[in-house]
Amino acid sequence: MGFVSAVTPQPLDPLAVLERVCAVQNALLLTEAPERGLFDQMLRHFVELTRSEYGFIGEVRYDGDRPWLRSRALTDIAWDDATRAELARAGSEGLAFRNLDTLFGRVLRTGEAMIENDPPRSPFAAGVPRGHPPLRCFLGVPVRIGEAFVGMVGLANREGGYDPAVLSALAPLLGATSGLFYMLRLHEARLRAEAHVARRLAFERLILEVSSLFIDAEPAAVDGVIDEALARTGRFVEADRAYLFVLSDDGRTMNNTHEWCAPEIPPQRDALQRMRVDDFPWVFDILAAGGHVAVASLDDLPAEAAGFRASLEPQQIRSVVLVPVVHDGRLRGIVGFDAVAAPRRWSDEDASLLRVLADDIGNLLRRSRAARALAESEERFRLIASNVRHAFFLMNASYDQLLYVSPPFEDLWGMPCAALYADPLVWLSTVDPAHRAEVERTLAFSARRETVSEYRIRRPDGAWRWVRVQTLPVRDARGACVKVAGIAEDITE
Repeated sequence: MGFVSAVTPQPLDPLAVLERVCAVQNALLLTEAPERGLFDQMLRHFVELTRSEYGFIGEVRYDGDRPWLRSRALTDIAWDDATRAELARAGSEGLAFRNLDTLFGRVLRTGEAMIENDPPRSPFAAGVPRGHPPLRCFLGVPVRIGEAFVGMVGLANREGGYDPAVLSALAPLLGATSGLFYMLRLHEARLRAEAHVARRLAFERLILEVSSLFIDAEPAAVDGVIDEALARTGRFVEADRAYLFVLSDDGRTMNNTHEWCAPEIPPQRDALQRMRVDDFPWVFDILAAGGHVAVASLDDLPAEAAGFRASLEPQQIRSVVLVPVVHDGRLRGIVGFDAVAAPRRWSDEDASLLRVLADDIGNLLRRSRAARALAESEERFRLIASNVRHAFFLMNASYDQLLYVSPPFEDLWGMPCAALYADPLVWLSTVDPAHRAEVERTLAFSARRETVSEYRIRRPDGAWRWVRVQTLPVRDARGACVKVAGIAEDITE
C-alpha cells in the first residue's frame, strides 16, 4: 500500500505518548464508572498524537456470531442536518455500525490491525456517503482484554499516512484503552448484579403485598382485589395487559373474568367470553402438562398453533406469556401477560418469576371468589407459603401474637412452628449476639415501615445459617398498622 502523500510522516514522540497514558490512568483512578467523557478524552489523545483528522473508539458487540460496533467516542464530522440529528439522537448510547463490508468491518471480521493508505483502491473499502469528509488513509486497531476482542480504535487522514511504527508507538495508549474497557465491563457487571438483587427484592415485596391484599379482603371486595393484584403484577413485568381466564366446571369453555391494561392499551375482556378450549389445542396441551407458553413473536408459532394466532392478531398482541392455574391436579385457568406496543422476548427469569407469582395469585384468585370469612383468607395465605421456598409469617402490630407461620420456618430455623406460636419472639435467642442489637432495632420499626435485614442465626443442631428477612406493615382503611407480614429466606449459599 503506498502512502497518499509525499510528505514523510512524523514519528510519534514516546514521551508524549507516555504523558497521555499517565493522564488517562490518573483519570481512571479518580472515577468508579467509565463515563463517556473518559472515552472522549482517550480518542482526543489518539487523534492529537497521530495528527489525524478524525476517529472513533467503538465497543465490539455480537448478534449471534456476527460482530458489530457501538461507538463510545466519535469525532463530530456531521456534514448535514440529517447526520447532525442522528448524532444527537444517539446521545450516550452511541451509534451502531453493522456494515462489515468496510475498512473497519475488515478489522471486526479478522480481529487484526489494518493500515490502508489508499482507500479508493482497497478491496475492503465501501466508499463514503455524499458529503462525508474524504477518507485519504485509515488505521483500525483491535482492543483486547486478554484474548477477548472487546473494542476498536479507528483513525483517519494522518498526513503522510500510517505505518507499523505508528501502530507500535501507540501500544501503551492501546493498553490504557484496554484498561478503560475492562473498567466498563466491571461497571456493567456490577450494575447487572445490583439490578438482579433489586429485582429479586422487589419480587419478594410484591408477594408480600399481594398476599396481604387477599388476607384482608372482604367478600364484597374480592373482585377489586383481583384487579389490583393483576395491575401490580402487570406493571412489575412491564406487560401491556394482565388477565385471568377461568375454565368452566366441565373444562370446555373459558371466560376472561379479570383484566388490567396499561395506559392507551384497549381492553379485550368483553370480547373474550365463552371461548371454546378445543379451538386452542396447541396451547392447552402445553398448559395441561404443567408447562408455560412464551411467544416473543407470532411468527415463531408453529403451524398447529394457527387457531391461537388467529385469536391474538385481532387484539394486536405481539408477544405473550401464559401460565397455568392448577388446583387439585386439574387445569382451572390461565394467567396471561401481553405485549402490544412493542414485541418482547420473555427471558427465562421472567418466565420463572411469572410462573411462581402467577400460579400463587391464580390459586388465591380462584379460591377467594368463594371466600366469606377471614379464616379462609388466611388459609389461602398458607397456600402461597407452601408454593414458595420461603418462610412466611404474620404477626400482630405489637409482635406479641403470632397469627400464622408457614412450615418452611421449621427447616430454616430448626425449631417447630409450635414454639413460635407459644412465644412469638423465641427466634431472637438464635440470633448471633453480634447482630442481635441491630435486629431488635429493625424490629422496633417494622410496624411503621417496610424493613429488610440480613443476619446470622444458630440452629439447635449447632449449624450457623444466614437469613434475609423482609417485613411489610399491613394497614387498615385509616392507615393504621394492624398486622406485620414477613418473609424469610436462607441466603447462606
